[in-house]
Amino acid sequence: MKASPDCGVSEEELGRCIEGYVRERLRGRVYSYHDAVYEAAVIMASAALYEAVRRRNDGLEPLSELLESRGGVSGLAEALRRVRGKAPRALSVASRILEATPGHLDTLVYRLALLGVRASEYGASCLLRLIGRLSHKLSAELRKGYATYYTEEPSAFLLARLALRAYLDGGGLSSEGAIRVADFACGAGVLLYAVQEALPQELGTGLGVKLYCVEAMEYASAVAELLLYLSPSGPGVVGGIHTEPLGVDPGRGDARLGSLEYLDWDPWGSGGFDVVIMNPPFTRATGRGGSGAGLFGFVGDEGARRRILGRYRRLRERVRRELLDIALEELGSRLSGAPDELRKALRGEGGLAPLRGIGHAGEGLLFLYLAYKRLREGGVLAFVLPKALLSGSSWLLARALLASRLSLRYVVTSSDRLGGYGFSEGSSLSEVLVVAVKGDGQRDAVFIDLHRKPSSPAEALALADAIDSTVRAMHSRGLRHAVVEAGRCRAVLLRVGRGGLVRSMINWGVYTLPHPELVDVALGLGEGYIVIPGYRRLGIPVAPLGLVAESIGVDRHQFRDHFRVTRDPTGYPVLYGGGENVRRRMAVEPNAYAEPLRERSRILYERYSARVLVPDRIRWNTAHVTAMLSSRPVLSNMHYAVRIGGPERRRSSMEKALVLWLNSAWGIAALLSRSCDTEGAWSQVKASQWRALPVLDVRRLGESVLAQLARVYDEFSGRELGRIPEQLATGSRLELDLKILKALHPEIEPGRASQGLSRVYRLLHDTLKPRT
Repeated sequence: MKASPDCGVSEEELGRCIEGYVRERLRGRVYSYHDAVYEAAVIMASAALYEAVRRRNDGLEPLSELLESRGGVSGLAEALRRVRGKAPRALSVASRILEATPGHLDTLVYRLALLGVRASEYGASCLLRLIGRLSHKLSAELRKGYATYYTEEPSAFLLARLALRAYLDGGGLSSEGAIRVADFACGAGVLLYAVQEALPQELGTGLGVKLYCVEAMEYASAVAELLLYLSPSGPGVVGGIHTEPLGVDPGRGDARLGSLEYLDWDPWGSGGFDVVIMNPPFTRATGRGGSGAGLFGFVGDEGARRRILGRYRRLRERVRRELLDIALEELGSRLSGAPDELRKALRGEGGLAPLRGIGHAGEGLLFLYLAYKRLREGGVLAFVLPKALLSGSSWLLARALLASRLSLRYVVTSSDRLGGYGFSEGSSLSEVLVVAVKGDGQRDAVFIDLHRKPSSPAEALALADAIDSTVRAMHSRGLRHAVVEAGRCRAVLLRVGRGGLVRSMINWGVYTLPHPELVDVALGLGEGYIVIPGYRRLGIPVAPLGLVAESIGVDRHQFRDHFRVTRDPTGYPVLYGGGENVRRRMAVEPNAYAEPLRERSRILYERYSARVLVPDRIRWNTAHVTAMLSSRPVLSNMHYAVRIGGPERRRSSMEKALVLWLNSAWGIAALLSRSCDTEGAWSQVKASQWRALPVLDVRRLGESVLAQLARVYDEFSGRELGRIPEQLATGSRLELDLKILKALHPEIEPGRASQGLSRVYRLLHDTLKPRT
C-alpha cells in the first residue's frame, strides 16, 4: 500500500470539487449545506470501496473505465450494482443519492468518484484524511448548529489504544467473545475505525471487535460503514449501523433527540457495551434563533426547533437531577473525604450553589451520562470533551460521576502550540481525552500533558504504548511524576490518587499544570497554605471567594442586555472594554457611563456594582494584572464586580488586600489552575469558578495585618510591572510578593523566601510559555 501525506489529492483540487458540488446542490434549496458535503463524501467513499473490491477480484472493470464510458452518475451506479452485498446499507444510500442526482451534476460526480479512486490507492487512512478535510468545509455557523466535530486521526488512535489497554487490563469479555464497542455520535466513523486498527496485538491475540455506530445523519453513518469496510485489517464485524434521527417525527409529531433517546431504552438488550468511545456534540442549547444559529440551528422550521429545544431542556434537567442524586448519595461513601466547599456546592449552600447546574456543559455531558448508563460493569468510557470538563462550573456533576461511579484512568491534554490544544479537526478550542472504567476500581488516575502531539496513527500508537508501560512502572515503583518520549512525541505524566481527585473535585485543572511542584503550590492554597518550594509551608486563612464576597456579577451578556454605553456623565459609571490598556495596573478608574434600558437594569446596577473587578477571560501572554480596584463602584462588560461585605471601617482595606492577593504569585497560580482554557493562552473564568476560587480570607485577618496589606497595595497599585510572563521572567514582581509574605508572616527569612519565589516564577513562566 502506498503512503503519501497528501494522498495524491491536493487541498485545492478537493476544495474545487466539493465546493462545486455543494454549490450546485444548494441551488435547488432542497439540501442543507451539511447534507451536500456528506453526499460528496459518500460518493468518494463508495468509489473507493468499489476499487478496493476490484483489486481483490480481477473480473471487475476499473472504475475509471466505467466512468469514462458511461459518465459519472451512470458509471458509478453500475459499479455499485456490481459490488452489492458489500457494506449493503451504505451502498443503498449511495445508490439513492445517484438516483436523485440531476444530469447537470454528472461531471461533478465524475470528478468526485475519481478522487475516491485515487484515494483508494493509498488506503483507508487516506480516505480518512480527505474526510477530515471535508469537515473543514462545514462553516462555523453550521458546525455550531450540529454541534459536531471530527476527531483528528492521530488523536483517535491515541484515545482508542489507551481505551483498549484499559479494557484489557481489567480482563474478561462479553458473552459474545469479542470487544463490543459503541459510538453514539459516530459521524464518519473515525473513532470506530481507530478502535478496529488499534487493538494491541500482544494483548488481543484471538480477540476481535464488534462495532456499533449510531448517528443522527444517514449520510454520515453511510460514510462510517464504508470506512470500516475499507479498514486495512479487513472488513470489521459491524454489530449495527443505526441512524437515530434528530428532529420532529413527521408521522407522530414527536420531537426526537437522536442517540439521547437511548437514555431511556436499550435496543440491543445486551447488558451493556465493553467500550463506549465518542467525540460528542459540545454546543449548549443557547436557544438563539436564526437559521443555523445555536443548537439545532439546522432545523428550518422554527416551531419544530422550539419543540426540540423544549424536549432537550427537559431531558437536560432530568439528567442534572439524576447526576446530583448520584453525587449526594456518594457524599456518604466514596466521596466521604470531600471538602466543605464541595459539600456546599452540591447541597446548594452559600455562593457555590450555581455549581449544581449543567446548562453550559451542553450535549457533551448528556452523552457522557448516556455512555455511563450503556456500559457494562468493568466497561471503558473514552471521550473527547472540552477542557472545561476539568474545571468548568457546569461540569462539576460530571467530575462527581467520574470520581465515584467510574474509575478515572487517563486524562490527556495538549500544550503543543504547533500541534494545537485540541483533538478535533477544524477546532482551535482546548480539549481533553478521558478514559475511565465503570466500577469501584481503586487505580490512580494519570494526567498526561502532551508537549508534542503525535502527527500520525503510528506515532499515536507508539506514544500510547510508551505511556502504558511508563504508568505500570510508576505504579510499581511508587513514582508520582514521569516524562515519556516516543519518537518526536513528548508527554509529562502525573499520577493522582482517588482521594486527591475527591478533595480537588471542584477543580481538576490543577493537575494539568506541567510541574509537580506547581501542582503542590496550587493544591496548598486550597488547604490553607502558602507553599514556598525548598523553604516552608505558611498557614493562612483561606475560603472560596463566593463565601468571602457578598455578590459576584454581572456577566457580559447581562451587561449587554441591560445597559447602553454612553459618554454622558449623567449615566452610571462603568469600566468598559477588556483591552490591554484597561488592565495595566491594579488601580483603575471608570472609563465610560451606561444608561439602564429598563427598571430591572437600575436594580441590577444597585445590587451588583462594586469596586473589586475580576476578569471573565484572560489572555495570559498579554495580561498585566488578574484583579483591579476601581475608585468607585462600577459594573463592567468584561469583568465581574465583586462586592465585599463587612464593617464599613474595614471594607476598603479588605478590598485592597483581596486585590493584592489575587495579583500575588499564589493568586496567579490558583487562577491558572482553575481557569477554563479555551484556546491555549486564552482562558475563560466564569462567575461560578470565581466563587469556588480559594482566596485569602480577608474577613479573618487582624487589623494590623489588614492595614499592612492595604499599605502594600497603595504602594504598588499605580505601578506598571509589565505583562505577567515578563514579570515572572525578570523577577520584577519579587518585591511585591515578599512584602505580601512579610505582612502575613513577619518571621520569614527574605533570602530563603526569595529563592523559593524564584523557583515558583520559573515554574509559572514555563507553564505559560507555549510548547513547540
